[in-house]
Amino acid sequence: NELSGLLPDELYDATSLLVLNLASNGFSGAISTKIGNLEDLTRLNLGSNEFVGAIPSAMGLLDELISLDVGFNLLSGNMPVEVCE
Repeated sequence: NELSGLLPDELYDATSLLVLNLASNGFSGAISTKIGNLEDLTRLNLGSNEFVGAIPSAMGLLDELISLDVGFNLLSGNMPVEVCE
């Protein structure tokens, strides 16, 4: 794909999503704390984009998450402990 820009806020209203794969695009900006609204996600792939900033601790709200890929972005800082629990 060649999608780019910021992720739309409406995405975070899709609370029944199980898998979200947005890898290998040109998405940019920070990963929103609203990502925590997607509580049913089991797999999240945001790899190979242009996301910046820190990984939000709100990802720790994704209790069903078994697979997370945020590699090959412009992220900074450490993985929040909430995500690792």
